[in-house]
Amino acid sequence: MRFWEDEWNVVGVPLKAKYPRLYLISDQHNQYIQQMGMSSDTRWEWRLQWRRLFFDAEIDMVAKFMQDIEGLTICPYRHDKWVWRGDKSGSYSMGSAYKWLVRESIDENQDTYSMSYGNSGFHLKLCSFLGD
Repeated sequence: MRFWEDEWNVVGVPLKAKYPRLYLISDQHNQYIQQMGMSSDTRWEWRLQWRRLFFDAEIDMVAKFMQDIEGLTICPYRHDKWVWRGDKSGSYSMGSAYKWLVRESIDENQDTYSMSYGNSGFHLKLCSFLGD
């Protein structure tokens, strides 16, 4: 997983999107998380490199950024893996994607009738694909 560019943190937003100004002054674009620090004893130490010193107006942003990444657990000796958050098991399936889409639509206060068979072309196509 790339440190700045991928959605690997708890928030689920790439760090370059959350902290665009810091991304611009970082000297470590396209680096993998493993390349951004090292394991020391039982903890992870970040080795961040910047093109210049921070301006006074950036100090609060840097403090928030450091707070965000310091709370994350980095396991350098374990392989990355994808986890589907739409299902408790973490495994992706068309059925879990369908259930997630329905749940999200209902959660957004959409008319539940629009999710019925006769009213939504998307639903019919998805059901046909799933074999329903």
